Amino acid sequence: MLAAAAELRSDPALRRLTPRWIRAIVRSWWEAGWTNNDLRYALEYRPRQDGRATPVHRCPAGQLRRPDGWLRHRLSWWRDAHGPLVSPTVDSRRRRSAALVRGHAAAQRLPYGATDLSPTDLQISSDDHRAARSAIVRQWAAEFTARRNAVRPAAEVATVESSKRYYRRISRALDEGRSRRTATPPLLDPADGHGGGPASSASPDTSSPRNHESNALDEGRTAHERALARARAERTSRPLPRAHRRLR
Repeated sequence: MLAAAAELRSDPALRRLTPRWIRAIVRSWWEAGWTNNDLRYALEYRPRQDGRATPVHRCPAGQLRRPDGWLRHRLSWWRDAHGPLVSPTVDSRRRRSAALVRGHAAAQRLPYGATDLSPTDLQISSDDHRAARSAIVRQWAAEFTARRNAVRPAAEVATVESSKRYYRRISRALDEGRSRRTATPPLLDPADGHGGGPASSASPDTSSPRNHESNALDEGRTAHERALARARAERTSRPLPRAHRRLR
């Protein structure tokens, strides 16, 4: 145990503690089957009841006033009423077995030290949905940043010559559009019966649907004008009622 304690003094936070001091604090974890790698893992992580252990913040070693109290505090997370919990090595072995049987996602939800999942462990809460959405957004943002910062091929890099070439192409397209808008339509020959001469106006084509619609509109407009004229004539020929004559 003294040799194992001397090996733990390689951690900067435990360098001020003697091997005997470290052995007095860590003896029960060694007796429970923990190794020095498990102890180093316990100083960096904290166990959870709804999944695997999570990393925790660690202050610099120079800011620790009492390294022995800090060591006891970190190891207290890995103890229950019966003593030290199962070692991280054993927990990792159990998670690999659960992943083979139930899948990787189910193994991630296995409580620390547990051997099997319960129905309550498989329930998905709103926090899990938010965490999944945040993970997807972070992944998309990382992929977008990687694509944006990636080295582009030489053919896609803009140069002075390519800018001038695109400028000439756009200018030529704009000039062609202006020329098409300002061009006058060709004059038709009146002898063909399709021009704007007297022959075409004297004999309109009444067989097309458009001409039928225009003729119907003209007839409706003429009937409306005749009705208005008849109403005006009747209003002037009939005598007004007595009340209207007084008001007038």
